[in-house]
Amino acid sequence: MPRPPALRRCAGAASGRRALAAALGLALAASVAPGRAESRLRIPVVDTPLEECPPPDPACTGPDDAIEPDLVVEGTFPRSLQGSYVMLPFEVPAGTTSVRIRYCWEDGGHTVDLGIWQARPGKQPWGPAEFRGWGGSSHRDTTITPQGFSPQSTYEAKPKCHVPGRTTRGFVPGPIAPGTWAAELGVGAIAENDADDSANFRVEIELSEDPAFAAVPYVAAPYDATPANPEPGWYQGDMHVHAEHSALGDATMAETFDFAFRSREEGGAGLDFVTLSDYVTTTGWGEIGGHQKAYPGKLVIRSSEVITYR
Repeated sequence: MPRPPALRRCAGAASGRRALAAALGLALAASVAPGRAESRLRIPVVDTPLEECPPPDPACTGPDDAIEPDLVVEGTFPRSLQGSYVMLPFEVPAGTTSVRIRYCWEDGGHTVDLGIWQARPGKQPWGPAEFRGWGGSSHRDTTITPQGFSPQSTYEAKPKCHVPGRTTRGFVPGPIAPGTWAAELGVGAIAENDADDSANFRVEIELSEDPAFAAVPYVAAPYDATPANPEPGWYQGDMHVHAEHSALGDATMAETFDFAFRSREEGGAGLDFVTLSDYVTTTGWGEIGGHQKAYPGKLVIRSSEVITYR
């Protein structure tokens, strides 16, 4: 029987503004994959609090980057949980317009990934309908709102920083359903050279009811599925490329497509098609349609790279 992660939950400083119906039971759900039957882990309380999570990037120190968590979860993952997915349930009240999660883990070669799942039906396991995105370990400060992603210029200036009211790339914008959400922590690696065979982690959750964060609901750009080039022939392409929805700070979709479709004489790859295969997300699919007109006769195929620890 694997040793469970030690856990400490506490209401954050912002809880005085509003009563948060937090799930404070000392139990977490762990499963090989969300949507399958869950096993329950009994969690001993951690007495020593961890430090606040730092900003995800040195550039993220402005007023908008400050976080006032409604709920903080701190704990320790033993090496026996390496390769597991641990669901941290939390309650989201009706009227919420933004769910923000900042998380961190101790140094030393460990890796902890992040996914987010919206309210599930009753006590059923979270399934595909509740999936709101996965950022791996690159998305350390993530927000989901009904609105879309930040403007391209804002993203390029500070790709890893928080933008109030905007959904983080790699996560699904849309209505914030009330009920039991979950922060999914993927225990990707617990370093073997760690003295105590474990990694400490901290999760900070901030909820907002600001109506401005739902003022302009996201609408995906229509994808043109007509043949890019109806003529038969040999075509050159790349079946696996990534852009900004894979990892914050990666090449943008415009940069990726510009290079792919620019001729070799002009320093590009000279391709006829590419397959956009961002990590464990389809959020880039709703943005492809906004780029297609800039590349007549070229094809962008929608795909996704699915990653597991098995």
